[in-house]
Amino acid sequence: MSSLNRIYKYLIIIAFLAGFWYVYSNHFVFNFQSSRWQVKPFKKTERTLRYTFISVTSKEPEDLIKIDVLREDGIGDILVDMSVINELEKDRLEKKYSYED
Repeated sequence: MSSLNRIYKYLIIIAFLAGFWYVYSNHFVFNFQSSRWQVKPFKKTERTLRYTFISVTSKEPEDLIKIDVLREDGIGDILVDMSVINELEKDRLEKKYSYED
C-alpha cells in the first residue's frame, strides 16, 4: 500500500471518529411539524447515547421538559427557538418540573 493511500485511510478514520464524537456529545432535536423541517443540535452535559435523537413531532413539550437530563441541558430554549412553545410556557414548565426534584 502506498503512503498516499495510507494517509487517505487514516483521514477517513479520523473523520469518522470526529463525526461519532460530535454525535456522542450533542442532542439533536428534530421538528417535522412545521412547513420546513428543523434540526437543532445542543450540547450534552454528560457524554452518553441517551436522548441523542429527539423528535418533537412524537412527544409533547411537557414530556420533554420533564426529563431532568434534557431540561438541565436546555431543551426549553431549543423548543422556544423552534417555535414549539413560547417563553412563558417554557418558564412555567421548567418551574413546574425543577421543583419536583
